[in-house]
Order: sequence, then C-alpha cells, then structure tokens
Amino acid sequence: MIVHAGEEIVVHQNHGASDYLLVTFCELHNEHLAHMHYFLKPIVDEANISCIGVMTTVKGFYLSPEMDEVFRIVERERRGRKVVVFGQSMGGYAAIKHSRALKADYVLACSPFFSMDPDELEFPSDRHRKILMHSMAHHNVVDRPQFKGMRITAADTHGRVVVFYDPSEFVDVYDAELLRKHLPDAEFVTVPHANHAVYNSSWRASMFSDLVRATRSEDKRAVVREMNRIRRSNAQFMVRSLRKASQRKPLLCLKALHSPRIAEHLDYKTILNDPLNMLLVHTLFARGDRAAAVRHFALVAKEVMQLRAPPVDVGDGPLLDTVLGQKRCLLMSVHGTFLAYEMTNRAVRLEQHVFGRNDLFPVFAKWANGGSSFYILSNEREIPISLTTGDAGSNTEAQAASPQLVEAGAHCIAIRSGDGYLEAGNNGRLHLAAVLGEHERFVPIPMPEQSSALKAGSLNWFDQVVLTQPPAPLIENDMSAARQRRAPRWRRLFAKA
Repeated sequence: MIVHAGEEIVVHQNHGASDYLLVTFCELHNEHLAHMHYFLKPIVDEANISCIGVMTTVKGFYLSPEMDEVFRIVERERRGRKVVVFGQSMGGYAAIKHSRALKADYVLACSPFFSMDPDELEFPSDRHRKILMHSMAHHNVVDRPQFKGMRITAADTHGRVVVFYDPSEFVDVYDAELLRKHLPDAEFVTVPHANHAVYNSSWRASMFSDLVRATRSEDKRAVVREMNRIRRSNAQFMVRSLRKASQRKPLLCLKALHSPRIAEHLDYKTILNDPLNMLLVHTLFARGDRAAAVRHFALVAKEVMQLRAPPVDVGDGPLLDTVLGQKRCLLMSVHGTFLAYEMTNRAVRLEQHVFGRNDLFPVFAKWANGGSSFYILSNEREIPISLTTGDAGSNTEAQAASPQLVEAGAHCIAIRSGDGYLEAGNNGRLHLAAVLGEHERFVPIPMPEQSSALKAGSLNWFDQVVLTQPPAPLIENDMSAARQRRAPRWRRLFAKA
C-alpha cells in the first residue's frame, strides 16, 4: 500500500514477516510507475519481506525535501529490527547517500552513481569526459542546479556498505573508483557479465534472501561467495557469458547449451529464446558445421518455435543445388534474424520471432533449374512475393524484378538484385549494397515439407506441433586438450556438460 504520495516522492509499504526492514530505491526511467510499483516488489511479495519501497516521479536522484518523510516512516517501522537498504543505479546512489539519515545497518548498492555534478567527476581524460557527459545527456540529467555538490562522502554513509558492479561497464567502473576513493570503508564486489542492471543476477526471492543473509553474517567474504554462486546459476549470466564466447568458440557454447546444467534450469526456455541461439546457428552454418547447426536449430525449434520436424539433412555438394534444390529453405541473416513477410504492409523485413505470430510469415526460398523464387505459405498454399528494400512506410522495389540467389562463399548465399546485394541491417530493415560483405551473407536452413502444415483458416505458424526427434549425442569439444587446460572457467561453469 502507499503510505506517502508527494509531488516527487512516493512511498510503498509491505507488512511482511522478515526479521529485518528492507528499504528499496528504484533506478532511472521508472518515474511513470511510481504509484503502481516499487523496486523488488515481486521478490518482496514472494518472500513476504517487510519493506519500504521508495519511488520518485522525477529524475531527481531522490534529492528532495520530501525524503524527510521517508526517514520518519522508516524510523517508525524499524521496531528494533535491522535496516537493509537496496538500490540500483540512481537508486544505488540514494541507498548510499541517505544511509546515515536512514540509520541503515547494511547497504547493498548496484552500479551506483557517484555524482551528476561535472565539477565533482574528476575526469581523468577527454575520453572519460565525453563518455560520461554522453551518459548524463542520455539520462536527461545535465546541468540541474539541484545536482551541485551532490557527491557521496563518508559522512553520508552508515553501516556496512557493499557496492556491486560489472567490471566491463565503463561508466560503472569509473563511478566505483570514485566511490572507492571517497569511501575507504566500503566493500566492492565485481559481478562479470551482469551489465548495468546488476540486480538481475539475484532476482529470485530465494537468491535475494541468501544474499541478505550473507551480508548480515560476520564472514566478510560471504557476500562475494554468495554473489558468485548466484550469478553462475542465473540465466542472464549464462546467456551473456556464452554470447561473448560464441563467435570464438561456437562448438563449446553449443555443448554448454545442450548440457544438463542448461536443460535442468528453471529458465530453460528463456535461455533458448535468447537471440544468442540464432546467432550461434548462423555462426555454425557459416563456418561449415552444418550438423551442429541443424542439431541446435532443431532444439530451439522444438522448445521455442514448436516446429514439428527438424531441418532436413541435405548432404554435400554445390550449395545452391543441394541445400535448396526443391526443398523449402529459410534464410537467416548475420544478425540471427529471418526474412519475414508482413501481410498488412506487404513488405519483407527481418524478424527474430517470426514463428508463432499471426502478422508475419517466414519467407521461403526455392532453387530450381538454375533460378530462384521467394514465397510464403498460407493454408499450405504457396504465395509468390517480391523482395523490397527500405522500411514499411517507404518501400522501394528492388532493382531487378526477380532477385536471384547466388553463392557467397562455401557455406553462405547472397541475394543479388541488379548490381547490388540485399543487405541485412540490425534495425530489421533491408537495404541494397554495392559491395558484397558479411551483412549480405545469409545461411540457408532447409525445412522438410511436413513442417509447413497450417491449421485451416489460421495464420499462426506451426501451432501446437511437437518435435519428435530422438536426442543426439553431445558433440565433442572443439578445443584441444592443451587449450582446455587454459580455460578453467569454462570447465567450472559447465563441468557437467
């Protein structure tokens, strides 16, 4: 329930059964949710935690006279219990800045800001100034008079302060170094592959409770051990770490994705639904590992797309003749997106989640008698289409009336239209490029005839169909024994793979 609703500050309260009082501060860009939501609300409800959720209706970093009312509410609800303050980003700044006024016993701050006053940021180089000022402009918090002199000092803090941040986030590392300089007693914990939203690593109620328990323990290293355990079991951490290695070690990533560790995860389908999987399929196809690519596409097709059958095995030979032939073939771009036809605007675009939607149809390609054609299926009827470039509002017909598929390397194809090649942009649009490059190279994924079955009168693809392929044995690791010895982190992460 809401216990205070001012012009800038909104305070929510949950009467839970925990033996501590949790105070949360939300990150930026949630100001419109101030009266409906508060930071960590799903966790608080699930774990039945006593909580004061502080929200702001402005991008003011909780520097408001109304914070005095928050301090009074927390003091009234303390009732002899320990106070744990938790915040992310802007909320991380507030958690540290107001910890003395809140008489906090423990402060957990994820990716906190140090200050929004350029005079206090101590830019060590022009690069730092450019990046940090761009970040401030992105958050629309530049040149605010109320931000003058807002930096965090040791006099602002109270209790045990623990700061979490991703060591690969430039701005967060810079803020952490400034905090380390001004708060010598604070503890700093790095959380790799967490990105700016570090709290996502502990979003489950049980994990958050374990983190708080470790913070309240006498063991100073317990927080580090607990956060490492949490992030290694977190789906987002798995996806981000695999994404970073997928281009260099695609077969190793594939083995991890097919391991029991992933298959038994609570967020198994969420992991398979990440764009990482389609990018991995493209990488495997492009480097010639067709069997591995088909196997992983079949797994994603079963769990996410709900296809009835895996892609067909086409064997070896010239690419256009053997991969397409008389078979239906999906075309995947370097971004892991498929060519899709939008019925409303009659335009072709790129889409990751084309399957299972009623407004988009996957575009199929055919290669027969030296020529290519493109079409969609509706109620098992082939409908020829023409490829276009540009966005849906201003489509420009391709230079040639019938764009042709051409081989673009040993394992990829390109779509040539006149003197140009169809380029796949990462914004979902298609463009014409004069020079053949990586973004003009598509990988063909042949599909069996039975996978095209549609429910009568329905535009939904592969609705309620099940893949019935027996599990294939795990592939071998593509790393040599010597290189495996130099990669202990991967062995620890996926030891059961």
